[in-house]
Amino acid sequence: MNYEIRLFLTFFFIFSFFVRWTTWNEESRFALLRAIVDEKRFEIDSFANQTGDRSYYNEHYYSDKFPGSSFLAIPTYVLWSIIYKPLSPFLTSKPISLVYYTDSKIPLAYSVNPGFFLNTSMVFVTLFTVSLFSALTVVILYKFSKYFVKKESNRILIVLGFALGGLTLPYALVFLDHALEGFFLFTAFFLLFKMKTEKIFSTKNFFISGLLTGFAFVCRITSILVIPLFLLYVLLIQKKKSHIFILGLIIGILPVIIYNSSIVKNSYTFISFFQDTAAWPGIFINKQPAFILTTPFFPVVFWGVQDYMNLYLKIFISPERGLFLYYPLSVLSIFGIFYMYKKYKIETSLILILFFILTIIYSCSWFGFSFGPRNLSSLIPFLVIPLFFVIEKNKKIFYLFLIPTIFIGLLSLEFWLPASQEIFTISSDPFLQHYFPLFLNNGPRSILFENLILNKEIDIRLTPHSCGLISPVIQKTEIPILSSSLGIITLKMPFLCLIPLVIVVFLIWRKQILQKFKFTTHKWALFLSILVLIFLLAFVRIRTFLYGENWHAPEFHDGKINENERWMSQDATLILFNKNMEKERRNLTFGIETFNKTRVLELYLNNGLIGRYNIYDKRTISQVMELEPGRNILKFHSVTGCDRPTELGLVDCDLRCLSFRVENIRTNLR
Repeated sequence: MNYEIRLFLTFFFIFSFFVRWTTWNEESRFALLRAIVDEKRFEIDSFANQTGDRSYYNEHYYSDKFPGSSFLAIPTYVLWSIIYKPLSPFLTSKPISLVYYTDSKIPLAYSVNPGFFLNTSMVFVTLFTVSLFSALTVVILYKFSKYFVKKESNRILIVLGFALGGLTLPYALVFLDHALEGFFLFTAFFLLFKMKTEKIFSTKNFFISGLLTGFAFVCRITSILVIPLFLLYVLLIQKKKSHIFILGLIIGILPVIIYNSSIVKNSYTFISFFQDTAAWPGIFINKQPAFILTTPFFPVVFWGVQDYMNLYLKIFISPERGLFLYYPLSVLSIFGIFYMYKKYKIETSLILILFFILTIIYSCSWFGFSFGPRNLSSLIPFLVIPLFFVIEKNKKIFYLFLIPTIFIGLLSLEFWLPASQEIFTISSDPFLQHYFPLFLNNGPRSILFENLILNKEIDIRLTPHSCGLISPVIQKTEIPILSSSLGIITLKMPFLCLIPLVIVVFLIWRKQILQKFKFTTHKWALFLSILVLIFLLAFVRIRTFLYGENWHAPEFHDGKINENERWMSQDATLILFNKNMEKERRNLTFGIETFNKTRVLELYLNNGLIGRYNIYDKRTISQVMELEPGRNILKFHSVTGCDRPTELGLVDCDLRCLSFRVENIRTNLR
């Protein structure tokens, strides 16, 4: 197995392991996919109530996204539909339920449980579009590096810096279009560069390059700015074959032309321009453009030169959206440009023009829910090319920027914040106030892994509770695995996902690792013993008190997590362990507060009622209980049920079902 296959398998697994479903953006693309396959039409009327990212035209709803990602997902969705149909009688899942949370022409809804088929479809659709093509981009970058970098280890380091960086990793995990646009454009550029360097001008490669460039536009509108640059590059390297490139380009663009023409009845107006203002507050928020689809000169005219220059600076150094902060290696790319220009003037000029066009346009863009400047993520493969020259010149400097780049990439696995709409001011530092404290608490988060372990279900949505917005803290920090005479043996959830990740990566690279570390049998035994010891110390605990089922995650405010208080739904349980061989009386005390109205609380110990309380205000409860030897289950039951804040009109986006908030539980158990 060569390095290219190993790299593909490694990063396809990593990207697949961390896939997630975040906001309306994915729902909009998914709605178009379902409309095409299930209903044989482009209108998303049947699914429009599940996304605010939609267009409204001629009394029908459409996705406001370019259709490339949805088109690419069609084979996966169709194949899974065919496979699922005969299996469906044997697969059980919770009843499908929607909760409505916003008033508009069509009330917007969140699916508390989409059902097994849709949940798994979200996984497969993401895996075999964005994650797949992101892994292929890694391989193309590795192939590209052979023209510049001699040492194999340096080529691998470049790949690591790209794939695990803060503007690649997060967008290889979600059903968006940035990674797809990046793959098609970068692969097209690689083919053109390869032909120029090797002086083998293949008609097939010119056609494929044009096709890929064209389809990048089907995925994302900004590719229209790249097409003239690539066409100029083709004319400079081989003018005679330019018509082949143009032919591929036209064929590549055709899907979006046909798609829009069938809806709007012309080929130059895109359905994306007819955004539904009933679901979204329009193009301007607080008189500031939330989306820029104009010439690069518009911001200067709108704000003036000085204000815009301050704004343009934010795209590089702002803690909310700064390119240099979210992808530190891009700082070295600037220096690499100077080294590269000496030998590759045309390619360097192309990268610089692309860099300035995209940063100028997106400097005033609102990035929605994202990690850093997501609209620049498709630019990152091009910015990696100058790094080939930096690592050859000074490897130590490269390491200095590589480490924070990968660390920031790991931070992106936490819950993303919405970008500030106040684009002129810096209102927060998300790294110190949000991402770093969450990373220390949660570890790198695989939502798929968490839901499989905690809820025994396949679900990559960041929350089953709140409109695409999540309590960013992991639901349970520990899970019971078995009981012993000392207590309940638990497994810590934070950082646990690294264990299967390391095992799989080791299996893929075991030959290279074993060759690097030529241990004797005794050394391997010692090494494995140390690993087992580290695992036990890091992840295994013995507890006499543990949160059980149906507790909501602790709340996160101002960079702090209050582990001593939890909201519960209608029923919730505690696991209590009695080490003695006989029954023992204990006193249970806790603070409790009802949600929204007076409620009745019942306490059950091992299915026997031990207390009933009428809760109308915040109070402290003290309850004597008699514990059986070993494990005991204490159940909190709200006789009057639970309510969702959104349905009561108290907030816009909190779909948790709440009954009581319980705090400072004390059981006199150690």
